Amino acid sequence: MNSVFIGPDGDKDTAAEIHAMSLMNLNGEFAEIVTTLDFIERLGAEQTV
Repeated sequence: MNSVFIGPDGDKDTAAEIHAMSLMNLNGEFAEIVTTLDFIERLGAEQTV
């Protein structure tokens, strides 16, 4: 079951959509959003330096 949230404007958004929008808003200004695989690969690259 997907949770649906109704915003102040009456639009319906799922939790997944709100999560994706939040990541987009953070990316570049407050954070660098990467996939789990990218993160793990970067950890491995740092350990070999």
